[in-house]
Amino acid sequence: MGGGVLMLSENAPAQQKGYYTAWSQVGVSGGFVLSSLAFYLVQLLPQDDVLAWAWRIPFLLSLFIFLVGVYIRRNIEENAEFVARKNESTEIQLPVLSAFKHHPKAILQAIGLRLAENGAVYIFFTFSVVYCKHIGIETSQVIAAVTIAMTVEIATILGWGWLSDRIGRKTLYYIGVTGMALVAFPFFWLLHMHSFPAILLAMLLALPVCHGAMIAAQPCMMVELFPVEVRYTGLALGHEIGAVISGGISPMLAVAFLMKWDSYVPVALMLLAFALLALGGAVQYSSARDAAPTAAGAVNIRGSVRRDAR
Repeated sequence: MGGGVLMLSENAPAQQKGYYTAWSQVGVSGGFVLSSLAFYLVQLLPQDDVLAWAWRIPFLLSLFIFLVGVYIRRNIEENAEFVARKNESTEIQLPVLSAFKHHPKAILQAIGLRLAENGAVYIFFTFSVVYCKHIGIETSQVIAAVTIAMTVEIATILGWGWLSDRIGRKTLYYIGVTGMALVAFPFFWLLHMHSFPAILLAMLLALPVCHGAMIAAQPCMMVELFPVEVRYTGLALGHEIGAVISGGISPMLAVAFLMKWDSYVPVALMLLAFALLALGGAVQYSSARDAAPTAAGAVNIRGSVRRDAR
C-alpha cells in the first residue's frame, strides 16, 4: 500500500495530489466488493464443484491484478526529486534506523492517523457481523448492507480526495474522525432496530461518510509527513504499525468486550478512544513535503525499500 500511495503522490499534478492518492484507497473498498461478488458467483455452482475446484477461481483471477501491478512498477519513471537526491554523495544505509532516529514524531503521527481509520473499519464491517448475529440479525442482511456501503464508498473516497485538495487534508481528516466519534453510539442503536434499512443507514454513515473521509485524506497526509530520503520507509512504518495495533487488535478486543459485558458500550467507547488518538495525530500534523534539503540531508537511498527494481 505504501509504495502505491507514494508512486501516485510523486506522479500526480501538484494541485491534485489528494485526489490521485485517494485512488489507492479505492482498492480497499473495491477489493472487498469484487471479492464478495466473486465468491457469491462461485457459490452458485454445485457444492461439490465448489469444494473440488471452483473455490480457486477468485484466487486465479487475482493473477491479472498482479501482472498489472508489475507492468506499472516497471514502466513508471522516478520523480525528479527522488532522482536528484539519489545522485547525491551522502548515503543512508539503513533508512529504517534513520526514520526512527530523526523522524520519530512523524512516525507516531502516522500511526495515530491510522488508528481511527483502520480500527474503526474493522469494527464496522467485521465485528458488526458478529454483533448482529449475537443480537439475532441474519448475517446475510449485514453482509448485503456492508457490500452496498462499500460500493458507495468507492465513489465517496474519490469525492473526499478531490475535496482535500480544496479544503486541506487536515480539515478533511477532522471531518471524518469527528464524524466517527459522533456515529460510535448511533451505529449500534441503528443495528438494534433489526431492520435492513436501519442496518444499511448505519453502514452508510460509518463507511462512505466517516471512514471514506479519513481514508481519502490519510495517504497524502502520511506522504507529506516525511522528507524524500525516508519517505517510503517512514510511510510504510507508520501505516503498517498503525494497522497492526488497530486493525489487528480492535476486532479481538471488541469480541472480548462483548463476551465479558454483553454490551456494545465498551466497543463504542473504544471507537471514541481511537478518535481521540487520531485527533492528537492530526492536530500535530505538519507537512515535510516542501522542506528544503540541507547539505546534511542530501542523500542517496541505497538500502532503502524504495530501491529501483529495474
